[in-house]
Amino acid sequence: MKIRPASPADVGQITACICEAFLPYIERMGKQPAPMLADYAAQLETRAIFVAARGDAVWGVVVFDVQAAEFWIEAVAVRSAHRGTGVGRQLLQFAEAHAARLGHATVDLVTHQLMTENRALYERIGYVSQGARTEAGYARVHYRKTLGADAPGAART
Repeated sequence: MKIRPASPADVGQITACICEAFLPYIERMGKQPAPMLADYAAQLETRAIFVAARGDAVWGVVVFDVQAAEFWIEAVAVRSAHRGTGVGRQLLQFAEAHAARLGHATVDLVTHQLMTENRALYERIGYVSQGARTEAGYARVHYRKTLGADAPGAART
C-alpha cells in the first residue's frame, strides 16, 4: 500500500470510499454525515487529498485543510474490506507528519458525538477533546493533537 496525492482519476473511488465508510452512521445519526455530502472533485482544488492505494485500487482517503494557523483533518475513511488493518491509522500518521513538515505544532479534527469508534481511536493515539458543540446541525466533538516527542500521548522510550 502506498499513500499518494489524489488525482482527478481517483474522485469516483474517493467518493465511494467515503460513502462506504460513513454509511453505517446514517441510521445512528439520522442523516448523512457531512463527508458524504462533499464534492471531492471540487475539493481537489481547495484541499489536500491523499489516498492509500495498492495499484489503482483506493483503500482509504484523508482530506486535510491548512488554515493560516491551523492544520485540520477534515475526513479519514477506509473501505470496509480494509477496516481494522491499520490503514486509517497510517493515514492519520501521514497527515500528522505532513503537518509537522509544514511547521504546525498541532493537528485538529472533528467527529460526530455518535461516532464512538472514531472517538476512541483518536483518544488512544493522543488526540484530546477540546469540547463538543453543534455546528451545521451536527453534534461535533473537536479534537487536537500536539505533535512532537514531548506531546501528551507520545510514545516514550
